[in-house]
Amino acid sequence: MRKAIRGIAGVVVALATLLVGVGSFAAIIQVTINPPSLSEEGPVDVSVSVNNDSTFPMEHISISGHGLTFAIDKPTLEPGESHTYQQRMVVSRDMIGETLTFTVTWTENGETKSSEATAVITMSDIALITVKRTASKTNAKPGETITLNYTIRNLGTVGASEISLKDKAITRQPLIEGLRLEPGQTHEIEYVYTMGNATVISEPVLKYMLDGSETESTYTGDQLTLGMVNAAIDVVVEQGISTPDGVTFTLTLTNDGNQKIKNINVKDQDGNKLNEESFTLAIGEQKVLTYKIVPQETVNVYFRITGTTANGSEYSDRTKTYTVREYVDPALVKVEFTADVKSPVNSEGSMDILFKLNNNGTMVFSNIVLSEELMGEIYKTPQLDPGVMEIPVTVFVEEERMLNFTLNFDDKAGNTYTYTASLSAQKPFERLEPTPTPDGGIGEIGKTINTTLTNTLSTIFTVLVVLTCISAVVLICLVMMEKKNRKKARNRHSNPTNRQKRMPLD
Repeated sequence: MRKAIRGIAGVVVALATLLVGVGSFAAIIQVTINPPSLSEEGPVDVSVSVNNDSTFPMEHISISGHGLTFAIDKPTLEPGESHTYQQRMVVSRDMIGETLTFTVTWTENGETKSSEATAVITMSDIALITVKRTASKTNAKPGETITLNYTIRNLGTVGASEISLKDKAITRQPLIEGLRLEPGQTHEIEYVYTMGNATVISEPVLKYMLDGSETESTYTGDQLTLGMVNAAIDVVVEQGISTPDGVTFTLTLTNDGNQKIKNINVKDQDGNKLNEESFTLAIGEQKVLTYKIVPQETVNVYFRITGTTANGSEYSDRTKTYTVREYVDPALVKVEFTADVKSPVNSEGSMDILFKLNNNGTMVFSNIVLSEELMGEIYKTPQLDPGVMEIPVTVFVEEERMLNFTLNFDDKAGNTYTYTASLSAQKPFERLEPTPTPDGGIGEIGKTINTTLTNTLSTIFTVLVVLTCISAVVLICLVMMEKKNRKKARNRHSNPTNRQKRMPLD
């Protein structure tokens, strides 16, 4: 029994010795804030009390939290020693009512240790409804979305009703209306905003009524800028003509966005770089690159532009595809194209045309297609050999007009050639025959009326002619008589004997 007691006592002594040798790795930390409550943003004094209850010294002590780094006036605390560190801090409106965490780090027996302590700055008003807004990101391209989270809190001691939240830069409609929150309650709202073509400033505004109050209160949250990222490089591609030495492309790159783009590289469809070294384009800056290709067969050329925007995101874009074919000497293409009227437009509207394709060279062409401006494709054949090809075609014309024909064909490299020809489509003269009047009925009545009217008009005309002639004869006679009377009167005045003879006798 005594041996057992001695054994247990030995174990206890050994454990005690071990604990003393190892020491305690704990520190007691407390945070106090003065003043403990605020109604608006403002300065406070933060006090962090550290008690070293370890058997080793606490060395290299540092304290930080919420962007604040304490000035340490006592970097080492011996075992059992305590000290209070103080620092002035400016509290924003969003920090009121939040749990503020401060971290204390130190070195103990060669090992880095840390511990945290928290404190809450309460509202000094009887009641205050606040809103805090967070965003999934603060920069986005047009069309991209940003998730906004609004948290409404009742930090006071009485309830609030008729709570409404608006953020006019984000949406014209209220985010919420008619909400009620009891003391300590919160309400969260999520809104997905689609970035437009301009930067916006989010500023949430709360309106509410406190229980027992007849006055509406307003709370305005902090502003947050949501920047529109327009990272854009405008690329103008000019494709040169095909020559025996190949085809040259000229690329003009212009930064027409609102972000500087760096580490820019331009590569062709095969990954070959057009630029020797990566380059940067500031807003509005321009750079010109050239690219040459000598194809042995048809190649679809395009260019890919990559870079990095000012906010670190990757930029990538691609031009359209440009077809480049093997060079063919234009002197080898010797084709004549004519269109002649074989027979004019008949009464049914059909017209026969003879097309002649005279290939004076030695090349063989393919995909021969004849078409008309309004009719579309009218003839097709797979091949045009050297020599003359005659193509008779009958077309139907609805109205007189110019017929505009197009001939398309390809060379061995796939290059397309186009020829045109025109001719006039005229319909023959049509003689209009009189339409006979049907017998009987309305036709006979019309005929009778017409005959009667004709006879009456003839009679009237005859009478008018006779009267006109009589009037003319009478008028002539009157004129002659008038002249004769005037002559006699003159003779009587010129002879005095005659005048005396006419005098009466007494």
